[in-house]
Amino acid sequence: MDRFSQAGANDWTISEGLDKFTAVPDRSLFCSRCGNDNDLSGSRLSLYLKDDQTLCVQNVIAYENNQSSCYRCNRILEGFYENVVQPSVTRLDVAAELTHEEISLHDVVGPELAALLDKFSRLANKSTGSSHPCDRKSWYDFILAAHSSGTHLNTDLLVHTLEEQGWPAETARDLGAEFEFGMTLLGYRAGKCPAGGPAPR
Repeated sequence: MDRFSQAGANDWTISEGLDKFTAVPDRSLFCSRCGNDNDLSGSRLSLYLKDDQTLCVQNVIAYENNQSSCYRCNRILEGFYENVVQPSVTRLDVAAELTHEEISLHDVVGPELAALLDKFSRLANKSTGSSHPCDRKSWYDFILAAHSSGTHLNTDLLVHTLEEQGWPAETARDLGAEFEFGMTLLGYRAGKCPAGGPAPR
């Protein structure tokens, strides 16, 4: 993180202490100016430790009239990779990889968790969300497994996946909010989120 801060000193600032208020501790970098791309000012890039040897990008938000686009998010990620990550790992025994611009939920959570979500999505009544007791059980099974695995699943990706699986957009957003709340509550129970702290974004 010190190397990242030095390499991006002119364009990036590190926000400290966010790990105190999130269910998934992270170190978040905010883009004040990405090179000469002033239209990307204010963008946020969040990092987290996937394991003790792997640092990953958790989320990228490239603000433009309060909206993000895949194109803009990819631009900010590419800029961070080229201008901060690559210079930082020079002469270190570290590998840096920029993955494909599109990623699926299966890529993030792996086959076992993806299968649990598929089971819920396939059998649940898509007009009632998780309200039916049988559907609620399979939905909670997915949330508990996601928390137990330590998987860092972005809520937007979950909602997008549910919509692709045939869920109405509003119901998919409701399920995304339930997932986020469930992860926050389980994180609090495990001592990873202080009482009274804001919910993760």
